[in-house]
Amino acid sequence: MKYLIFALLVTGLYAEQAAPDFTLKSLQGKTYTLSKLYKTKPVVIDFWATWCRSCGRALKELQELWLSSPDTLFYLISINEDNPSKISRVKSMVKSRDWKFPVLLDSQKKVKLMYKVMALPTLYVVDTTGKVVYFRVGYKPKEKNDVREVLEKCGVKFKGGK
Repeated sequence: MKYLIFALLVTGLYAEQAAPDFTLKSLQGKTYTLSKLYKTKPVVIDFWATWCRSCGRALKELQELWLSSPDTLFYLISINEDNPSKISRVKSMVKSRDWKFPVLLDSQKKVKLMYKVMALPTLYVVDTTGKVVYFRVGYKPKEKNDVREVLEKCGVKFKGGK
């Protein structure tokens, strides 16, 4: 038990800490810079890889949440951690699951290191001041409800119930 607590303490950034800025390219070649995004809307960042089964389930729920926000009042970006040789696998997975959000590529693991990601999936919510207001490691069913609560505190409105 003490090892689990230690692992949780050393994993990830702490809430209210400034989110490290980064610039990455998407699968489509578009460039995304975090500091340009959070100035207009909160940002949900999810780190994942194709080999991680729970990552796919987490991203499915996050897309449902993202699409339930009229005019998508927050950004959802996923950061893929697969090696460059697996890009065709990443593209295939994104297409087969019909993910509409940007998939950014961190094949050199620079952003993963900046965010101290030790396990996948790892999720961060960054508010419009650039601070981390929530992070979680791993996946639990219906976690989109937790993320929704955090986003509502950031001023995001959703249509329909939870």
